[in-house]
Amino acid sequence: MSEICTFPADPDIAGIGVLLSFFVSVTLSFLLAVYGFYFIKGSYVPDQLTTLDIVPAGPVNTLIENLFHDHKPLITREVFREVILLFSDQQLINGLAILTVAFCRFESITQYHFAVASCLANMALVVQFIASDILGEFLGQRPEMIWWRASAFVTLAVLSTLTLISCNSKYFLRSFGSEMACLWNKSSGNHAVRLAPDTVVYMILSLWGIIDVLGQYFPVITDNRLFRGVETWIVGCLLLPRRYYIRMEQSANASIARIILRAALRGLAFCIFVISEILGSEALELIRNWAMLLANVIEVYSLRYTASKNGRQGNEDTWEFGQAVPMFMLILPLCTLFELYWITKNKFLHDQQDDAERPQLDDEAASMTTTIASSGDSFSSRQRLCALLFEGSHVSSSSLGHTRVAAPELSIAAGTNPGNYYFSCPAAKMGPTDLEDQIYSCLWFRVLLRLFMTGLFVGLTALACLGYAV
Repeated sequence: MSEICTFPADPDIAGIGVLLSFFVSVTLSFLLAVYGFYFIKGSYVPDQLTTLDIVPAGPVNTLIENLFHDHKPLITREVFREVILLFSDQQLINGLAILTVAFCRFESITQYHFAVASCLANMALVVQFIASDILGEFLGQRPEMIWWRASAFVTLAVLSTLTLISCNSKYFLRSFGSEMACLWNKSSGNHAVRLAPDTVVYMILSLWGIIDVLGQYFPVITDNRLFRGVETWIVGCLLLPRRYYIRMEQSANASIARIILRAALRGLAFCIFVISEILGSEALELIRNWAMLLANVIEVYSLRYTASKNGRQGNEDTWEFGQAVPMFMLILPLCTLFELYWITKNKFLHDQQDDAERPQLDDEAASMTTTIASSGDSFSSRQRLCALLFEGSHVSSSSLGHTRVAAPELSIAAGTNPGNYYFSCPAAKMGPTDLEDQIYSCLWFRVLLRLFMTGLFVGLTALACLGYAV
């Protein structure tokens, strides 16, 4: 057994204040994203939602709807975006800061502290994935807000991916106190990267996530002829069983062979449809993000718990300047969240009061309209009516003979079905979606799909507890 290499504690990287600032911020970011997903209308772009994210699924969802039927969102969509943006920016800076320290001290930093920094940076990167689904379109329309955030995100993503190369070396963390430089100063065979299947899958999904985020910030990346051509070709191939099944369904030939083939094609088309709905759903993204956050939190806890047994000397739970600053910086978005919530609450109460007064004002406006029509010019009545009309929110448009129809906003909170089947790819725009709509019209399918998503959540959570997250 090799001798344990002792090393000093470093509260500026693995201190309790630093860790809590990351944990609290990413937890609040994730909970806000989940709350916005279910309760805030228009919080997600409609193209990101599939029917799986929208359609209720039997008794379970009926119970949820009954419990939250009269629930009013605590914050508006605009406030929700501002708060998510604050937490996202904070984690972006924190992640870059911790990785900058780790790579600038690469010659002397211990493998233990580098592993902690890598986990914290991965958590910050996951927050960027969460925020991009909510803020992608909003920031993409504002170049003055997007460039520095996109540049910082790419830097964070590249540095975080580079940490995987070191963290997946077969000699990594054999000695917690060894410097990272020692890992690379050995012969080539000693620091070979262990390309385990889970590592390859994680890196592929991370690259997929990075491209997806950049595509939301800069639509030109994914909305071009080359990218669309590849996507259309892939989805077109996936839809071949559906096309042939519909063609055979419309055929008059009813031979035994064609019936068997038609049933096989229908089953294959059904499987492809279910898989595409799950992979393209925002619910799956939230589950994956939850699993990655949980896995990194557990890894940090495990590292700190075993560090003292592996040579760490000193206490990393002391509250010093390096611990207090991150925690006090966390107060800023929390105070902003409280301020915006208070403003929204007061506005909601004011709107309720206006709604209570509106019937009386509508009757008054209708009475004045009748008076004006019957008595000709009446300057005082006209002036009063105009004053009421210009207050907009007090007089309903129906009392004036006009009808205003609000533009629909598709979101899970709105309860409408966008029908974004097969990743909303142009190849799927092939006319009526009777087959897909019929599938979703079956209660057993909706319940089964929701149960599967619940099982997926439980399974990914269990894997995250074991240290695996994709």
